[in-house]
Amino acid sequence: MTRGAGAARTLLVTGPGGAGTTTVAAATALAQAAATGQDTLLLSAEPEARLGALLGIAALPSWPASPPLRMAPHCWVARLDPAERGRAGAAAVQEEAAGLFEALGAAPLDDGEVPDLPGTGPPALLEALHRLATGRARPPAGEDAPGAVRPGGPGSGPAGWGCAVVDMGPWGEALRAVGLPQELAPLLRRLRPAGAADRAGAPAGERAGEPAGERGEGRWPWLAQLAGLPRLPARRLAETAGRWAAALTAVGGLLAAPGTGVRLVAEPGPQATEAVRLALAGLALHGVALESVVANRLLPGGSPDSWLAGLAARQRAGLTRLMDLAAELPLHRVAHLGRPAAGVPALAGLGIPAAGRPVPAPAPEATDGALRLPLPGIRRDELQLVRHGGQLIVTAGPFRRRLPVPPGCHSRPISGAVLDGGALTVRFAG
Repeated sequence: MTRGAGAARTLLVTGPGGAGTTTVAAATALAQAAATGQDTLLLSAEPEARLGALLGIAALPSWPASPPLRMAPHCWVARLDPAERGRAGAAAVQEEAAGLFEALGAAPLDDGEVPDLPGTGPPALLEALHRLATGRARPPAGEDAPGAVRPGGPGSGPAGWGCAVVDMGPWGEALRAVGLPQELAPLLRRLRPAGAADRAGAPAGERAGEPAGERGEGRWPWLAQLAGLPRLPARRLAETAGRWAAALTAVGGLLAAPGTGVRLVAEPGPQATEAVRLALAGLALHGVALESVVANRLLPGGSPDSWLAGLAARQRAGLTRLMDLAAELPLHRVAHLGRPAAGVPALAGLGIPAAGRPVPAPAPEATDGALRLPLPGIRRDELQLVRHGGQLIVTAGPFRRRLPVPPGCHSRPISGAVLDGGALTVRFAG
């Protein structure tokens, strides 16, 4: 990715809930800025009070309504407010569907009537990633004290960030957000009328694996008739679907960029090990590169206290398992401070390194009559495979991905599937 088209490097930080992902993300951003001297952005959806206490900043207004704040030389923080972005999204949807409200004789909701809905975290993160992918999240200009707002706002500075560190929160929600572009973009393209140009570059419906006859032809008049409405605002809704599809495609491009990787955080132990195993499989399923694994809050060994010594021993066993799971990745050890890290000096003192080079995820391999999909660590009872027209829907644990059937296999039924050597191989008859 070039500078000016988003960040040159994008590091997504996630892990099991309570593993310290926000702390690691903040320390990583500080280390990146110090090591490279490039403008680095930390993005987090942590509540204002919690994130402010961690960074030592009293007030953190939400972004993009307010510009990022400087917390150290070349290092900036922007706080996402998923509830606020959810309300803004609801207002945008109501505006786009104004014709539908008029046809129904209904009044749209006022801003104060829109509740804070659960599940707004992934859309807020996707919006933030879209701003990075399209160069709309730019460093402010000027030089101020830490915690001060730079004048001019986020659009007034250099062409782009050297690195963006995104605190993705708990791994389950984070990986579902990562998979949304692949899941939703094709569905949104299918809602567009025949012949509508896709903003991502290809005509609507002309995507591999999209079922013929399900590409939006005549769909809007049919929906209007079914609903008993005189009309639906077809063009406006189709344009909205196209914009959303283009935005998701841009996010997908950012996630697949060579400079994008995931840093997994875990506090070694049986539950964390299981979570990391599933996370590694989910990232491989979606084709997202990994950068490293952080073993967080490690206790010292050799304590005379039997309880503390036993806990440290269990951590060492969990650490060994983490090393086995992530054998091809750098593993960073972070000692337990005995207290929460608070403020820039404490975060910098954790010794967490700057972003390394991401390790690309192995891509699916399509050969004559077979498709091979790497899924390290996944078990047979966690796999489901469904064929839908020209697509294969693969479910691995809590994650799902749609893949196009290999060329030349569209008319051939599945003859078998086998999980072996950390990969799923699907074979087609003939």
